[in-house]
Amino acid sequence: MARNLVVAALIVFVLTNTAKAQYGGPIIDAHSQFGCEISASKIRQAIYSGGVAHTLLSARGCHGEDALESHRRALKLVQSLQDRASFLISTKLVGMGKTGAEFGKRGLSELTRANKKFSDQSVGFAEILVQHAPHDTNQLRYDGISLDLKSDRIVGAIDLAIDRQVPVILHLELDDYEKHAAKILDQLHRLLSQNPGRDFVLIHLAQATPSEAENLIEKHENIHFMTTSADAFTSIAVVQTRRGKRKSQVGWANLFSDPPKAAPYKGWLTDYLPTMRWDDDWKRLIETHPERFVFAIENVFGQHWTKRYLPNLKLWRKAFSLLPRDAARMVACANAKRLWKLEVACGV
Repeated sequence: MARNLVVAALIVFVLTNTAKAQYGGPIIDAHSQFGCEISASKIRQAIYSGGVAHTLLSARGCHGEDALESHRRALKLVQSLQDRASFLISTKLVGMGKTGAEFGKRGLSELTRANKKFSDQSVGFAEILVQHAPHDTNQLRYDGISLDLKSDRIVGAIDLAIDRQVPVILHLELDDYEKHAAKILDQLHRLLSQNPGRDFVLIHLAQATPSEAENLIEKHENIHFMTTSADAFTSIAVVQTRRGKRKSQVGWANLFSDPPKAAPYKGWLTDYLPTMRWDDDWKRLIETHPERFVFAIENVFGQHWTKRYLPNLKLWRKAFSLLPRDAARMVACANAKRLWKLEVACGV
């Protein structure tokens, strides 16, 4: 009898921990991109293979491609995915991401034109680049940009989103531009206070610390944080950057425990997932305020879709399994559904 009880207890333990190994609920990827180095069919295949319920997609421009054509290309992909995707108007085309007032004017003019053309077919706008560190990698060579929330082009782009009553997604890099962080945060507090009825989303967590994020959350009901560039994959890239193998951001947060020191190597994710855990401070904040965090993958380049996407989803399904059920549902799906008014079943 005692032996049977022990066996039964072991079965329950195994089944319980197996169930926790992967989150099985719906997932919305609230921010990914379609560039020129990958076909629409490969992105569709990735989304279907990953089992993602819904994806918010925007265009990355192609060399020599008219901006409106870039939007049309992304919109065509979204339409082919039917109820599995929605369209975001890119804010980064025709100079919006380049330094110089003349580029800002051209970019904002083009963004206004795109909004008039595609407002009825989109659910909002993709990220607005305020700060972006210089890049020199195989995928991107970019001089970077350092503006603030009072820059003319930024004010204009924010106003377009506010006028449409859609979320404002801001790309801030508080750590990579640490000397400007105090000014940016002060401007952000003012912006949030001046627009209490409008939702703002900080992509990549804005590279904020848990205490900075908590301060914003406690003072403003309209601030949200997007979980892009905040896991082991980006942490590995930061290590490579610090070793001088590439030039890119080094300020990304990691919401989880560190990956193996030797990563990336074949099988590193398999070694990592059994012991992966949430960072204590971020976990406490997310569990206390689950309505303020939005999941997104942020596939930018072709290899993100073809090589990183499925492993990244595997990591995040494990991460969601380590949160309380309702918190996981909100971060993975329900918050994006609410913010962008999506027709997606997120479960209960």
